Amino acid sequence: MDTLLRYLRNLVAVEDARKLDDQALLRRFVDHRDEAAFAALVDRHAPLVLAACRRLLASEQDAEDVLQATFLVLVRRAGSIRKHESVGSFLYGTAYLLARKARASETRRKERERAVAEAQPASAPPRTWDDLGPVLDEELQALPDKYRAPLLLCGLQGKTRDEAARELGWAPGAVKIRLERGRELLRSRLARRGIALSVAFLVTSVATAAVPVRTVAGVVEQSLRFAAGQPVNAPAALEQATGLLRELAVTKVRLIAALAAGVLAVGLGIGGFALTSDRNTPPVVDSTASAPPPSSPTVKPDRPPEPEPRPPLTTPPVKAQPKSGATFAAVLRDVEPGKRTVTLRVREVNAAYPLAAGVDIQVDGQSASVADLAALGARPRVTVTLTADGTEVRSLSAHGETVSGTLRAVNAGRNTITLLRIATDAKATPATWPVSPTAPVTLDGNPATLAELRDGLSASVRLSADGKRVLALDAKSP
Repeated sequence: MDTLLRYLRNLVAVEDARKLDDQALLRRFVDHRDEAAFAALVDRHAPLVLAACRRLLASEQDAEDVLQATFLVLVRRAGSIRKHESVGSFLYGTAYLLARKARASETRRKERERAVAEAQPASAPPRTWDDLGPVLDEELQALPDKYRAPLLLCGLQGKTRDEAARELGWAPGAVKIRLERGRELLRSRLARRGIALSVAFLVTSVATAAVPVRTVAGVVEQSLRFAAGQPVNAPAALEQATGLLRELAVTKVRLIAALAAGVLAVGLGIGGFALTSDRNTPPVVDSTASAPPPSSPTVKPDRPPEPEPRPPLTTPPVKAQPKSGATFAAVLRDVEPGKRTVTLRVREVNAAYPLAAGVDIQVDGQSASVADLAALGARPRVTVTLTADGTEVRSLSAHGETVSGTLRAVNAGRNTITLLRIATDAKATPATWPVSPTAPVTLDGNPATLAELRDGLSASVRLSADGKRVLALDAKSP
């Protein structure tokens, strides 16, 4: 009762704080530990978070524990949320991770408790409405943040495009384009899973959950106690939040260590070159030394590169072997669909990895198969995650390079551009690509069309994984 009374006494200040946008409330809390600002954030986003938790967890108590844990994470990570980053998207993503972990723990507990002598294989039950919510959350979470954020704001939280634009710091036109693109991506991802209902219907049907004032008051109080280093009277939520924060801290330390190792390797390489150059002798190169991953070879659509011999399938040296369960960047060198094996260029070494059962493969953000990877003519950059034992590829995402230069020609009728790309040598080479109909085009940071672009503009284009078309174009006036 004391918790609720304290919240109600502070309700006038909370009402005043509600007039501010998320970033202003976040800055007030980070800079001044403004309790009313934090309470306004909880009141605004708790319905979104609790709804996601209820869709993923069967127990109401488990859902409320994850709701509390999500805001415990927020008080510790508030300072890391960048300007114009969606607070709602951050909270939704955090709640999704925590709820998935809680559901996995509950499943393991039930499996340990359940002793069945003989289990007969049962046919999959028909999909019910309760099954669709978790599927929608899974596919929403898989979208890039620039598409997920407007979907959450306009779909699940009921904001207008103008309100979402102010919240995200985008132009209204950019919100419109990314909202439509996000809906299309989500629709295609759901269709692959056999769900043909419209995205608008699904999103509005699972939008938010009513959160009792008492629950909001409890979340606010425990979160502020956590921020002040005081005991928290929510043991399950505290354990979940501290576990996730610990994982994030370990990931950050590993990233810093990897960057430091890369810088050290580059420094040693430069030093070795200088010493050997003074003696007028060729530098000695250690083939097992760590070095930054090579950039993918430049792809010229109008002049395809000569085919190279297939690299041998070798096991990388110990120094080049990524850690078990690690996520790392590489260059895709070869694919053997029959053997379900990929060869990656990792730190100057070709490494062959088998694909795990149920491997998640994506090409340009879309679900793909091993055959789709093999069909890529270019050698795309990939982001790879290994299994926990480090022996197989659990997920692989292929994407194209980003090329910068000067627009030489824009043909809006044919939907093509010609770019005089920046080259490392004195001779720059023009290249012509078709522009994908769904590619976002911006001019000086604002949404634009190809017809609005002109020759001579500086431009940066993101290519598809096969290097054959433009997926995004950002032009700037000189």
